[in-house]
Amino acid sequence: MTWKVPEEHSTKFDGSSILKETDIGRHVNRLRKHSSNGIRRLVKLLVRKWKEIVDEWVRLNQPGGTASLMADGDSP
Repeated sequence: MTWKVPEEHSTKFDGSSILKETDIGRHVNRLRKHSSNGIRRLVKLLVRKWKEIVDEWVRLNQPGGTASLMADGDSP
């Protein structure tokens, strides 16, 4: 899967403003508490994959290309 980074975010990842603008975190968090085990599992997978994608993007776009933003697995 290929992700296109909007031009305004191409040199610096500004995840917090994107999350605030879309309010996606609030919606995803609600789904983490869903009554369906299947939905909860899918949301957990979604968050894990999102963190991997962001971490890889940051690693590739920082000077030296080896930094890890989420080494402990927590959200930034």
